[in-house]
Amino acid sequence: MQNARTRSVALLVLAMILHCGDDASAPADGAIDGSMDGSGDASVGAPDAGIDAAERDDAVDAMAPDASMVVPFQDGTTVMTTEGEVTGDEEGELRVFRGIPFAAPPTGERRLRAPAPPEPRDAPLEADAFGAACAQPGGPSSEDCLFLNVWAHPSDTPRPVMVWIYGGGFITGDSALPIYNGANLAEVGDVVVVSINYRLGILGGLALPELQAEDPDGAAGNMALLDQIQALRWLQANLPAFGGDPNNVTIFGESAGAISACALLGAPAADALFHKAIMQSGNCASFPTLERGPLGTDGGAFATGERFAEALGCGDAEDRLACLRDLPTDAFLDALGIDALLTGLLTADLTSPVVDGVVLPELPFERLASGDAPDRPLLAGSNGNEGQLFTAADVVLTRGNFRELLREVLDEDTAAAVVDLYSLLEFPIAKDAYNAFIGEVLFNCNSYEAARAVGGHYYLLMTAPAALSTPYGPLHGADIFYVFDTFTSAALIPGPRDLFLRSDIQTAWTSFARTGVPIFDGGWPTLDEGDEYLRFGALRTTTETEYRGGRCESLRELGVLP
Repeated sequence: MQNARTRSVALLVLAMILHCGDDASAPADGAIDGSMDGSGDASVGAPDAGIDAAERDDAVDAMAPDASMVVPFQDGTTVMTTEGEVTGDEEGELRVFRGIPFAAPPTGERRLRAPAPPEPRDAPLEADAFGAACAQPGGPSSEDCLFLNVWAHPSDTPRPVMVWIYGGGFITGDSALPIYNGANLAEVGDVVVVSINYRLGILGGLALPELQAEDPDGAAGNMALLDQIQALRWLQANLPAFGGDPNNVTIFGESAGAISACALLGAPAADALFHKAIMQSGNCASFPTLERGPLGTDGGAFATGERFAEALGCGDAEDRLACLRDLPTDAFLDALGIDALLTGLLTADLTSPVVDGVVLPELPFERLASGDAPDRPLLAGSNGNEGQLFTAADVVLTRGNFRELLREVLDEDTAAAVVDLYSLLEFPIAKDAYNAFIGEVLFNCNSYEAARAVGGHYYLLMTAPAALSTPYGPLHGADIFYVFDTFTSAALIPGPRDLFLRSDIQTAWTSFARTGVPIFDGGWPTLDEGDEYLRFGALRTTTETEYRGGRCESLRELGVLP
């Protein structure tokens, strides 16, 4: 299975979603009624998520200094946070704050450690520019990158909060990308939008016994996830300063961001820090890097970490951690370069969350399915052709080629049975059948199963602007543009249907953040009421029951999916 896992994660590098253009901050026309619950009150709190208020207070108490220092909007664009004054910009009807540190820089002796709270500041912080992207191949970036951004409203009336977690395969990503501009979503949905950075690659996921031994809690290999948890802790202490309701926080993300959302649902340390989750094109049940471990076994996270320590020249060092902390940042980026990933010279199995017994006691899906996690509303979904973006390097001219690729990881009979699931009538071109299989295994099937496990709401996006469309539905990442209304940032030309659907999706997402129920004309059933989900089609939206032609169940019966 290792070769297939390496290929799947390597191909995620191809999904470095659309690094493009300048910040497109101007909101589109139209607005969503703030009183989405129908009561006329735009500040309705979250439904009971099974989170004890005392637990949340304890999480906030872990912040330093005292959160009681927080003061909202002293002069319209200045707020007092736990570390001192922060001044943002007035942009239209919003107050925008960019580049606020939510943790101390994870550099020097803090490299490869859990994040520490930020230090108090003597002078006001001018939060008028995005902070650096976390260290990654292929562009300006830095290890000093733990910043967040806030799109807030001018009043201190508590509003629902939506915290965005970017994708990029845990190898690339940046909250400053124009496609993640939160202005339109915040304004038309009457919510506070936050976007956060988190460490990537080796710097975000390296697991070694020495790192586990020095961590006070015994955590290993989850720096990226711990960054996200630290951001949520900081927000719990500081959201009132920005008019955000700390008792009504929704995390949402796409691809690696959705996998992160799933991991946060599985992390006890995050239980008191948010109340709802939205997973866009994220695998919650069988993403290979979530299955690393047990830590010390062959093929586990420690074995992967050992290989990277050796590749970095620290394998035989007397003090490997000192060696690793003395290296330049570029050494880590070179070791996790794109060429290395695509040729399989090194595995990328260390870049995303790992079951370490502490931060993640078990696979997040298992925690959800068992009912051990707090009862929090979940909205999940995926796109029609998730797989095509990840199969460019695979030659599939015939169905025989499809079968041969499967035989690398499956026995001959199972491989033949899988190919037969993708009928010639529906998939006359073999590569299209293969694309459908990859998309269903990586994203479609398991995101649906996660929503079904908790009785959540589910969607399948089957339309997008031409540049993101195929005969079998939109490519991976197409849903981002509807949520944020950032089509122009990627030079996409939305049609009338895209604009109507954008409004529908923004209404559903922000009403879900407000109440835990996505408002949609005609209703949006949950999967505990049956197998009904919403299909966002090219002409209209329909409620469907048979998902992916029943192939997910068949793949599970064949043992291809858990």
